[in-house]
Amino acid sequence: MYSYLLRCEDRKSFTCYPSYRTIGKAVGLSRNTVQKYVSCLEHKGLIETEKTSVFRKDGSKWNGNLKFMIRPIQSALELYNEQQLLGTGRPT
Repeated sequence: MYSYLLRCEDRKSFTCYPSYRTIGKAVGLSRNTVQKYVSCLEHKGLIETEKTSVFRKDGSKWNGNLKFMIRPIQSALELYNEQQLLGTGRPT
C-alpha cells in the first residue's frame, strides 16, 4: 500500500488524494483493511493524513478524501529511532 501511495504522489508536493476504495481496488484489500494499514503507516511515521472538504454547487460542505503526505524515508527512520530510544514505539 505504501508503494501505491508513492506511485500516486505528486513529486513536487509529496501529496496524493486517493480514496480508501481506490487504494483497496489497486492493492486488492477491503476498505477496512486499508484504513488499518493507513493507521499503521501513520504510526510508523511514513505518512501523515489530513481531512479535506468538498463544497457542492449548492454550497453544502461534504467530507472529501484524505490528503496523504508522504514523508521522506530518512525523517521516518529518525522518528522511529527517537521513539525506540524514548520507549514510546510500539512493536511492529
